[in-house]
Amino acid sequence: MPKSEDQTDWPLPSVRAYRLNVPAKGTFWTLSGDKEIIESYLTRFAWVPVFCGNPPRRQLARPTIESGWELRDPDGSTELEKHPEVVENLLDQERFITTHIWHHIGFAVHKQLTQVEFGKDGTGYSRHVLWGWGTVVPKLHDYHWRFSIRRNLINIEWQGEGTSCIGFKLRKELKAVGSLADGHLNFFELTLEVEAPLFPPSAEFAQHFLSEYLGKSIAETGGG
Repeated sequence: MPKSEDQTDWPLPSVRAYRLNVPAKGTFWTLSGDKEIIESYLTRFAWVPVFCGNPPRRQLARPTIESGWELRDPDGSTELEKHPEVVENLLDQERFITTHIWHHIGFAVHKQLTQVEFGKDGTGYSRHVLWGWGTVVPKLHDYHWRFSIRRNLINIEWQGEGTSCIGFKLRKELKAVGSLADGHLNFFELTLEVEAPLFPPSAEFAQHFLSEYLGKSIAETGGG
């Protein structure tokens, strides 16, 4: 990453790095932050995005044999530092859209799961599951449909509800989402920004969804 670029912000969850001076051990770096976040980065990337110094500057940290940490400036060589890249080629759009499961990540009072999948055979589904307070059986909304992809457009034929032509923008973009269950991070490598929900018109609950769906490889999730 060029040195002239802003070094004061990470577009990802990060932790703080401090330089300690201990008489019996000398001077070394240590990290302060949730261990689950640190473990998530090390498992996936072998590096952890950190802030250090005053004013804070972003650095990358990895553990050393001596049980300390090694820090270095970002130089663009890791997946953590890649800039978002818009996918414009139709064949690439089709390949990425049909090889990933798309998750809607939003804010809700109750637990919920929302995901969309586009099959290579031209069929797809949208699923929304909601757990309310005291719910014994989750409320499930499942929709199956057919689709075709043109450059920056998805045509969806809903079952008994007509057709929708939905504009989209697809980006290669690393995003991290924290798990409320155990504090670890889930990583998504693609963002699908749509002009309308990927649900039929009758799905009123989806009309207030955010416009972004995050993609995780089907192979990575154990499918395909």
